[in-house]
Amino acid sequence: MFVLVRKTNERALRGSGDEIACLSVVGFYLPEQLQGQGRFKQFLKLCVEVNPWPSLAIELVVNPRLLAFCDRLGFARPDPDDATTFLVDAAAVRRLAIPPL
Repeated sequence: MFVLVRKTNERALRGSGDEIACLSVVGFYLPEQLQGQGRFKQFLKLCVEVNPWPSLAIELVVNPRLLAFCDRLGFARPDPDDATTFLVDAAAVRRLAIPPL
């Protein structure tokens, strides 16, 4: 498993606006045999719970299933010219029913 998170700000993601501090998930990789079991949902829920800043983002999403997940949960795209970055709806993540692994 590979995970990369960083602190950024919404201005950097949007290209303009306020410098709202943001925890950003830049990379999340699981071997194929571990995919599709809710591990990313668990990780995302943990990020929402422990995030010390007011915003959470997912950047560089290339996995088609993850793109569909972000769209299904209504995560916003901060830059209309960047289809791979999302601002996470923390309330939507908190409502997810995630079975224990």
